[in-house]
Amino acid sequence: MPYQISNRINTLPPRRIIRNTDNSKLVLQCEFAITAGKEKEYLIKTPGFNSCLVLTLYSSEKKVGGMAHFDVETEVPRSLREVVLPEFRKRDCRGLKACLVGGVEGHSGDLIRAVRDSLKGSQIGIAGMDIFDSFGYPGLILSARTGRLFDPDTTDIKSDAETLFRFESALRYLVDTPAPRLIRLVG
Repeated sequence: MPYQISNRINTLPPRRIIRNTDNSKLVLQCEFAITAGKEKEYLIKTPGFNSCLVLTLYSSEKKVGGMAHFDVETEVPRSLREVVLPEFRKRDCRGLKACLVGGVEGHSGDLIRAVRDSLKGSQIGIAGMDIFDSFGYPGLILSARTGRLFDPDTTDIKSDAETLFRFESALRYLVDTPAPRLIRLVG
């Protein structure tokens, strides 16, 4: 019988709010981005999510962080193997630590299990989880300088042409790419 994942689990420290995310890369549904603490865009953010699962990976040695925003139709093992982990290997990152945030009880268990099992198969430890919050998530921000996770200021939502184009591009990818689909590298 498969291991049942249920009830809220939060093993992460409380997240503070970051108000200025101008120096950030944007990750939307079924996307992945990676950055280094020394880069101008040293933050990676994703807007509000509910049934999706956001995976952050961090190398404290190299100060490199990545964020993947998975939905239930993402081909998780292949996405990690072919898109996410090669980007960390290009940067010679070892000893990655993962955090999992998101999910809705009764809907996201298989997604969470797929990510957890794929990480275990890649010998990546899970540093913490915040899953099944019944109120959803306002978004998530990862700092590649520190590896810390933050919540976004929900009043700081940009609607400039570039951001709107990114949302349109992500939506087009979801509509045009049949499930199960690979996560795509952005930014």
